[in-house]
Amino acid sequence: MKTLKKLLVITPVLALLCLAMFASLTPQAKAAPLATPYFAYVTSNSVFGSGQVNNPGYIVGPSPDGYFAQIYGGNAGDGGEIAGQMSATVAGGSNNVAIYQYSTSGYYSNEIIYVATSSSGPWTQIANPTISSSTAQWYYYSSSSAYTYVAIAGYDTGNSVNIHIDCVQG
Repeated sequence: MKTLKKLLVITPVLALLCLAMFASLTPQAKAAPLATPYFAYVTSNSVFGSGQVNNPGYIVGPSPDGYFAQIYGGNAGDGGEIAGQMSATVAGGSNNVAIYQYSTSGYYSNEIIYVATSSSGPWTQIANPTISSSTAQWYYYSSSSAYTYVAIAGYDTGNSVNIHIDCVQG
């Protein structure tokens, strides 16, 4: 009877140990990578406007690389625009347009940010900031609707514009 009691106690414990050993041998599912908030980036560009735009292709790419496109306007009414197609359609939401940029020291550069789902529009203005920091940093804007195209216009309304843009993410 004692042997039977020992066997009844030991058998479930051995079964659990065997099960735990077997479970440790089976491959564990890998955790999904954390989602990044910005998955799209500018893949092409066009230049519009009467102002000076230098190196517009430098906004192309998924992350800051130290190469900056420039929009310059030194006299009232001068300016320029760079438009780009994102690598994917970006869903509407909060802070879903990110631009890595700066303004030349001493400039208060007026800018307008537009988005669209088609290169032919309609274009929707989502922001009209004044960029004055001479240190490159991320600026975040919100588009309530999905978009595939982004346009950044710099214009002089009495303050000369001198904006430097490295990349755009969505």
